[in-house]
Amino acid sequence: AQRVESDENKEQVGGKQVEQLLRDPDLPFGREFTVEVVDSSYSKADYLHAHRQFRNLVTIARVRGNRTFYHQPKAETTPVGAGHPTWYGAPFSLADQKTWGKPDESITFEVRSSRGKVYRIVVEAWYNKLMPVKNKPKLNMHEHPFTLVRTGRYDQDGTAVYKQPLWVLVMGERRHELTLMQIYQSYCS
Repeated sequence: AQRVESDENKEQVGGKQVEQLLRDPDLPFGREFTVEVVDSSYSKADYLHAHRQFRNLVTIARVRGNRTFYHQPKAETTPVGAGHPTWYGAPFSLADQKTWGKPDESITFEVRSSRGKVYRIVVEAWYNKLMPVKNKPKLNMHEHPFTLVRTGRYDQDGTAVYKQPLWVLVMGERRHELTLMQIYQSYCS
């Protein structure tokens, strides 16, 4: 642990600590499949971009429900020849279900609380979504697609237990090795 000074950014300090662990030759994290689970403060472009050179690292980060990401651009919208390539498709607004499209994968299962109440859990995933480019500093986030995962908890009447669902993004080259159940358990357990 390292104290974050008042003039420092906590995500950058945390990112440097994670990088030290990943670069330490005596630890397995830089060589083996590693999953880090972080809160929404760490779902910012500068933190996520900082570790993408570590091919074995997958980041599961909670995201606020008011964020907007992007679908992949459609092939026919990418200009041929001169001009800037199209990096982003239509917006994917977490607050607007009309922008989501059909999930690429979903699972439904039940859990029992410590008091014996049964809840239905629905986990949905949309693959290869994109985060907008950050300009200061210049971070080409369109080069790092991720999976968006939405988790809802419902009572036996089908009523949502929580007003807002849990949204997480799963970023890293090996993200497809995680099942939806593993992603759910890593953040919700």
